[in-house]
Amino acid sequence: MADIFTVNDIIQQIADNFADCVATTIGQNADDATQAIREQLWCGLSGDGKRISPNYDNDPYFDEKILPSGKKNFWYKRGKAYKEWKMRITPPSTSNFINLPPRAANIPNLFIDGTFYESITATVEGDTLRTEAHSAAAPDILDKFGPSVIALAPQSIEWFNQKRIRPALDDLLKSCGW
Repeated sequence: MADIFTVNDIIQQIADNFADCVATTIGQNADDATQAIREQLWCGLSGDGKRISPNYDNDPYFDEKILPSGKKNFWYKRGKAYKEWKMRITPPSTSNFINLPPRAANIPNLFIDGTFYESITATVEGDTLRTEAHSAAAPDILDKFGPSVIALAPQSIEWFNQKRIRPALDDLLKSCGW
């Protein structure tokens, strides 16, 4: 059994390395965070943990005869047809990586050709995970649906903590002699 001084030294070593361990783990697994965000979107989930909104049944886009660009809106008064088209090109499914349930038929997934999804990145700056999207459509998507669509949802944070952070902290505790 360790004496109180040894336990104190172990606890101090854990405390000294805890923040670095978490930051390093997040940095080493930023690609997993990116993948989690893409899967959230695929399942119609925003970074606030709620369904992406507006949905196809209440999106004012389908009431715009003329788009801000001045072009005629092909989907004007055709929200139902758009929803059916989206069901064909991106049918709802469970996510493979973090195991989120499929989205409902009326919930957007912000996927047309994959360009927006592929432009999403997660990087670490200091102790902060920064998420961005760089596609040409990203500013319009973020304006319409909010910047939280490219943030980690609580479900993804829980997955990340359990699958990446916790094992790293377990390793830290062992390496410190705990």
